[in-house]
Amino acid sequence: EGMKVNSPYPLIRPFDAQRKAALRSSDTLYCYDLPALFEAAVEKQWSDASEKGGIDGNIRAASRPLMVMYTTELVVQKKNGDGPWSMQDYLNGDLELVHVQRGAGANDVGMVAWLMELKTVEYPNGRQVVLIANDITHKAGSFGTREDVVFKLASEFAREKRIPRLYVAANSGARIGLADGIKKAYRVAFKDQSKPENGFDYLYVTKEEYEQFAFKHELNAVPMTLEGQ
Repeated sequence: EGMKVNSPYPLIRPFDAQRKAALRSSDTLYCYDLPALFEAAVEKQWSDASEKGGIDGNIRAASRPLMVMYTTELVVQKKNGDGPWSMQDYLNGDLELVHVQRGAGANDVGMVAWLMELKTVEYPNGRQVVLIANDITHKAGSFGTREDVVFKLASEFAREKRIPRLYVAANSGARIGLADGIKKAYRVAFKDQSKPENGFDYLYVTKEEYEQFAFKHELNAVPMTLEGQ
């Protein structure tokens, strides 16, 4: 981890906050702990096989690989590798899925994917699997367009390689955003301007703003009269 040997142990482990957030919000694991869960399952499978005893158990114990799983993260990035990517990059065909060895929690998208090679008892030479999972700690695990791109490219990769794809879903549903320009134009027709806590009747924009956005087909609205206007 790049620390001196005499460095004190931290009071909390890395990603304890994310683990607590994942458990609190959806009673699930932090997504970066999922590969370790698979590794523990394969380790247990080998231990159970070797404990059976007899010739079969001895053969299993002797054939157990030193490492039972290898993992690389599948990360979406620009083909030129320059800076963060946007949906426009995807629409332009400028994105690719690359194999990356990086630390946990380095994602800036609420969808994470890995290529895992599991060396199981049935297949000790290793079998590849693509694992995709939501990051419940990223924007409450909501599913937006960038998450959809990661899911799509990782799924296409699995189909091209003809290997299994596993998806661990832990999300809060779709994240539907608004263009910043439209968001700034919104006004609120409160039931009582002096008491906003009483609620509102509708959201609106001025006639001038509507004409500006309607020209670009960015806004649909119906005319309303408010305070004589």
